[in-house]
Amino acid sequence: MNNILNFFGHDASLSANRVESHDWQAAGVDCIYIIFITGRCGSTWLTHLLEDSGICGHPHELFNETLMPRFNQSIEAGNFKEYFAGAVTQFSSGGRFGFKIDEWRLSHLLPLVDFKTLFPAEITHCFWMTRRDLVSQAFSFGRAKTTGHWHDFTAKVAEQKQDLVELSDAQMWKEIIDILAKERRMAAFFEREGIAYFPVDYEQMLADRLLTVMRVMIELGCGHEEINGFIQRMEDKTLRLEFGNKYEVLGRFCAKYGKVLLTLDKERSQFPVEELKRQLELDYHLSL
Repeated sequence: MNNILNFFGHDASLSANRVESHDWQAAGVDCIYIIFITGRCGSTWLTHLLEDSGICGHPHELFNETLMPRFNQSIEAGNFKEYFAGAVTQFSSGGRFGFKIDEWRLSHLLPLVDFKTLFPAEITHCFWMTRRDLVSQAFSFGRAKTTGHWHDFTAKVAEQKQDLVELSDAQMWKEIIDILAKERRMAAFFEREGIAYFPVDYEQMLADRLLTVMRVMIELGCGHEEINGFIQRMEDKTLRLEFGNKYEVLGRFCAKYGKVLLTLDKERSQFPVEELKRQLELDYHLSL
């Protein structure tokens, strides 16, 4: 069952819910943008800042089945077609409509839309947000899945929690392999659809979030004065999670698998995932 359709009931069919096109002009939208993500890459940080600008829409995970019930409280849609139209109405601002989506949920969205027709290339901007530090990204996934602690926000957290988790080597490698597989599938999607994306990554946000947000807003056609006015008053609402015992876990992991990790750093986009799994199973007796 398609996870997005499942929200509307088990009898919902793909054909009845498929969205072929949308009248963007009538909706007051002249700029669409999609932030494709791998997860744990700083996308929540970025999208909250874009939302706070007031002119970049509200780029939430609108097609995340766990969040759709909350969004649909105001949309009140009975099917996906109504939900899509309502999301455009509810979550656009400044003539812009955006959303973020990971590779797995994209695979559930694509059967429900005619991508090229629904998102015309002349008004659609695609961003691909990743994280260069694959080991920290994998740890962040493993920790969040283990603890259920995914984000901290300034409005909700008085004191941040120090998560203490013990992730096995197999858990870490499963997360790394999953990230690599997602990156390969996204690369194939971009090539298949002829998408020229704008690259963004977590490390750019850490180094200079103001410049990163500014460049994204420029890509979206925001005016310089509007951007500068926002940058001057921009405040973070998303907090980086505390380290906890991260470096104890990763210190041992990197000491043991340093050579394999170095190879991945050098050959990240080319190294065959299945070969990596075989190497880990053969050399380190990991069951992956």
